[in-house]
Amino acid sequence: MIESYAMFHISLVRSDVKNWQEKKKKLLKLINSRSFDVRSGEFVLSDFSHFKKSDSDYTEQIQEILEDDIKQSELLIGDGELKISNTWFEKSKKGMSHQIHNHGALGYSGICYIQYDKKEHTPVQFVAPYNSVRHGQSIHYQPHDVREGTLLIFPSFVHHFTLPNQSNKERICLSFNFT
Repeated sequence: MIESYAMFHISLVRSDVKNWQEKKKKLLKLINSRSFDVRSGEFVLSDFSHFKKSDSDYTEQIQEILEDDIKQSELLIGDGELKISNTWFEKSKKGMSHQIHNHGALGYSGICYIQYDKKEHTPVQFVAPYNSVRHGQSIHYQPHDVREGTLLIFPSFVHHFTLPNQSNKERICLSFNFT
């Protein structure tokens, strides 16, 4: 007997946020109340460095806005309740990108595309935690059918990055980690 099968599997949950236009308005209102800058070593605008413990209501508001969508993802992941532990917005103007990084060794992370033109922008690029058997190079994966209102949930340890924004249109995403 001879057989072949995958030894490992890394899940990416992709969903469309329900009632997106209503939720987008709420998220944009939160964005307008935040301060953005470029953190050391990064090439995107973010409100991450302005996050304080007193901002827990900000995280709770985002959890509430996306609650139904997160619950649906929990069913696919099958690893218990996903509660947002921290969150930040990212803005990419023309030429900006986010270099390769991960969100730690444990748990799940997410991205929600708030302002995104699929004709002009590219989504997050994931890097496999192992190299190609054929040529030894890293393996990249780009999610398909990403548009405004797309929610991606993935294991925090997976390295990822964004390509430079080639558009004059700003790309805005919400990023978060779960406990």
